[in-house]
Amino acid sequence: MQLNNEHNSDDEARALAACYRLLLQKAAERRARLAAAQTKNNDEMETAVSISEPTLG
Repeated sequence: MQLNNEHNSDDEARALAACYRLLLQKAAERRARLAAAQTKNNDEMETAVSISEPTLG
């Protein structure tokens, strides 16, 4: 019985580690998407500001 419990414990530990790796991967992907969206928004704001600024001359 002890061997079976150890086997289950190892399986559970591997499954938990796999879930944690997936969670970290998904979090990194989300951070990358948010950073890309923020960069895009900043670029659009700079364009909007430069278009709306009066020209001197």
